[in-house]
Amino acid sequence: LKRPRHVAGTTTVQASAPMVSDSDVVPMLPKGVDPSCVGDEKWQHMHDARLGKDVCMYRFMLSKHASRVQAGQPLKLAGFDMDWTIIQTKTGKTHPVDADDWCIWRNCAKVKKKLRALHDDGYAVVVLSNQGRLDGAGGTTPGDLQRKIENIQQEIGVPFSYLASMGTISLMRKPCTGMWDWSAAVLQHHCGTSGVDMAESFFVGDAAGRPD
Repeated sequence: LKRPRHVAGTTTVQASAPMVSDSDVVPMLPKGVDPSCVGDEKWQHMHDARLGKDVCMYRFMLSKHASRVQAGQPLKLAGFDMDWTIIQTKTGKTHPVDADDWCIWRNCAKVKKKLRALHDDGYAVVVLSNQGRLDGAGGTTPGDLQRKIENIQQEIGVPFSYLASMGTISLMRKPCTGMWDWSAAVLQHHCGTSGVDMAESFFVGDAAGRPD
């Protein structure tokens, strides 16, 4: 994930900084988005007025995160890509053929155990996924994806918030940090945490920015 972090009087925050607060970071988000409008366990869309379209679909497990994180303390985010990190296709194809074409990555029991351990350790687990074909043209509709994520949530047994960037050009699409920034803003607002503990937070993916 790529985004310069600007601080008043300086150019960047050093990588070793233990915690970054709301005032330290310039979020990479569309103008006018409001974390207070996010509902608990409710599927919602983010609209970018400049682009004239929805750019992100998300569902936050606010009450379940709040039960584990410590109010007044820095937020620890555990971010993961979805495809080929938590799950893979059952067919072996790069992209799923339908909403049921998935299984836990390599059918590995450690995936569930690790996510459970992070949740129990006070992390807010968030899944950030690029879904450029989330318009029906590629065979995937928002309803299909919602059902898929709910089934994955049930299989894993660990509450995680899910964000999907829509389309191929927006601040919400990785490697831009819009989805990470929105997760941090929403969870800090609703869970009452103070900033993000960047030394403890992390993101895990499979592609590392590679085109293939």
